[in-house]
Amino acid sequence: MQGEQLIRTWLGVVDKVPPAALIEISDYSQLPNSVRGNSSLWSQRFFSVQADPHKQQTKVKLRVHLSTEDTPDLLLQNYEFKSWHVSVVESNNFTLIRVSGGADPCSLGEVQGRDFVQTVAHLILNVKDDEHVWRFELPDRLSDGIIFSTNPQVDPLYLAQWSDRADGGIYKGTLFFLCYKKLLSVAGYEDIKMWFDKDFRAKVGQ
Repeated sequence: MQGEQLIRTWLGVVDKVPPAALIEISDYSQLPNSVRGNSSLWSQRFFSVQADPHKQQTKVKLRVHLSTEDTPDLLLQNYEFKSWHVSVVESNNFTLIRVSGGADPCSLGEVQGRDFVQTVAHLILNVKDDEHVWRFELPDRLSDGIIFSTNPQVDPLYLAQWSDRADGGIYKGTLFFLCYKKLLSVAGYEDIKMWFDKDFRAKVGQ
């Protein structure tokens, strides 16, 4: 599938961040205005209204990671939704949504596994609006390491806009979805290490 290497690279780079490198912040107002606005805007595009982290009625645990030589600037948002734990890892280029708890999709039968993924996708993601429709093309049976897409013919490296493709899969036993912060007016992706400004780095840096 086109773009699989980019997907695995971004999954891997998130894995490189140790828990000790995460800095807790109390709420979204502590973020730079540009980052807070970016996160809120893309969350409205990617999430269902009910699952949008910026609109949760219960507490969302917020942490940030300041980029290093081999890791990007990241915003982490963790909260409970339905019977699941939702972990959102966000950079200036992507939003990675990991869903745990409840059924293990890999242990379900072929039909039940696919139905489970589609159910989670429809409850958490904005799969349909005036701008787009996302339908994930799922394999017959789910297994750890599998990646699936709404549009595998389009390479995310050359994605024209966010609505053209979203991805998902099972990574280390956890169901995930990956959405791309991509606009028609912007060529390529931004520097993944330069989302947070100098003032914010100085304020929260350890």
